[in-house]
Amino acid sequence: MELFQPQSLTDQYLADLDDLDESDEGEAPGGQAGEGGDTMEEDEDKEFDEDEAGGADAGKDLAQLTRLYGSEKLEKHLAGMRSSLAGPDPLPNTPEYHSDYALVCASNDMMGELENETVALTKYIRDTYAPRFPELEALIQNPLDYVRTVHRIGNEADITAVDLGGILPSATIMVVTVTATTTSGKPLSEGGLEKVMKA
Repeated sequence: MELFQPQSLTDQYLADLDDLDESDEGEAPGGQAGEGGDTMEEDEDKEFDEDEAGGADAGKDLAQLTRLYGSEKLEKHLAGMRSSLAGPDPLPNTPEYHSDYALVCASNDMMGELENETVALTKYIRDTYAPRFPELEALIQNPLDYVRTVHRIGNEADITAVDLGGILPSATIMVVTVTATTTSGKPLSEGGLEKVMKA
């Protein structure tokens, strides 16, 4: 029996709970005549290197935030749950009964850990995406809706071209769309966007 088939790490976290930094800076003007070209090339090379480093750091950052999720410990626990659910209900005071009780206790402990990791991961996404659309956090209070909206918008400049139906109510979509036209945010670098999309 398959418990879930989520699309992203955050969706997987939130599905489990239900079931049981940079922004782009303004371009610096070119230097003196004869130096402008070199300066721009160096800046582009530096930005490319930073994006590559950001992409590499994305996995590392997520690994630090998600010690339990995706771990062998959790996979074994889920396998035990599947096995228990597939079998008949145990009789009281049998080894199987006590085994199921221990499984329930372990599930409660893991749910607490998963909840803490989910909170940390949501904060990570908010902090990373804030330079792109700082007002969005105040507009969408539900963490799952916020994360799904962020994944849907990404770096899209024209929010009206983004289909937020199925995630947000129409009134909230209108507020988000209007606010996006006056946002103080700037597009994320490729590295920053990758961090958000991997979460």
